[in-house]
Amino acid sequence: YGRLYPFGGGFFLGAGAGYATVDGTLAASYSSAATVYNGVSIPGGSATYSGTGTVRTLMLTALIGYFYTTSIGFSIGVDAGAQIPIAPSEVSFSSGLKTNPEQAAALFTDKKKEADDSVRSTLEKIGRTPLPTLNLRIGWIL
Repeated sequence: YGRLYPFGGGFFLGAGAGYATVDGTLAASYSSAATVYNGVSIPGGSATYSGTGTVRTLMLTALIGYFYTTSIGFSIGVDAGAQIPIAPSEVSFSSGLKTNPEQAAALFTDKKKEADDSVRSTLEKIGRTPLPTLNLRIGWIL
């Protein structure tokens, strides 16, 4: 981060660059009645889906704020701005589906694909979305 004080006094304009990382999880449960799948009778069952993912994006942050230091060194400041994605996001993702009984796995492949697609698209959207930022700083400068 860097700051410029073009107005004199405590008002400043600032900018910074860095990586923002967001982690997320999705868990869902499904159930199905007995059915015939590809000519094979499959008993009804249940499935538990779990997916985890991470998105990492290079961000540029623009800020405007005020920082004041008293004569004895007590300091207080506030600034607001936005974190703006400036590079493609790096998305990593893994998922699993546990079924009971195991033969019921074929019944839930479409649900797993649908959930995987939803998690991936959400992570990609987060990596492209500007985020607001608000900071409050209190300290002592020696």
